[in-house]
Amino acid sequence: MQTALQENSPSKATDEMGQNLGKGLEQGMKTAEEGVKTAGQSLGEAALKGIEEALKKVDDVLKKISTSLTTLVEAEAWTTLNTLLTALNEAFAPILEDAKVFETMKTKIDELAADENWNVIKGHLEEINAKLVELKSNSEIKINIKMTGVEEAISKLA
Repeated sequence: MQTALQENSPSKATDEMGQNLGKGLEQGMKTAEEGVKTAGQSLGEAALKGIEEALKKVDDVLKKISTSLTTLVEAEAWTTLNTLLTALNEAFAPILEDAKVFETMKTKIDELAADENWNVIKGHLEEINAKLVELKSNSEIKINIKMTGVEEAISKLA
């Protein structure tokens, strides 16, 4: 090695080569520094862009889910309200029918009150009273049955 390097001390030559190698690496790294920096920035920007695009897709999906849920809730609310109105109509229909019967009976009582034959009036009043008791009982049963449907519809709204 001494002869090849034309040196008396191979360690001095190796030392000098190592120093030159180190200085070369240092210079090469400094030269590449701007390129490495640019590549790193580019890589970071690409990663951020990818994350932003993914978040936008997630946001779009969440908006679609929100819209679907809102539509579903609104549809369910209208269905429940319609059920409630139907139940209320059914619950009060017998009461309206009974009110017509009561009005007819009142008219009969007024006609009978004008009659001078009290026994006839008394007999008619007993018939009317029996019919009123029957109607009251039937109405209470109808109302209880129909109100159960109304209560169920209301509980769905709660």
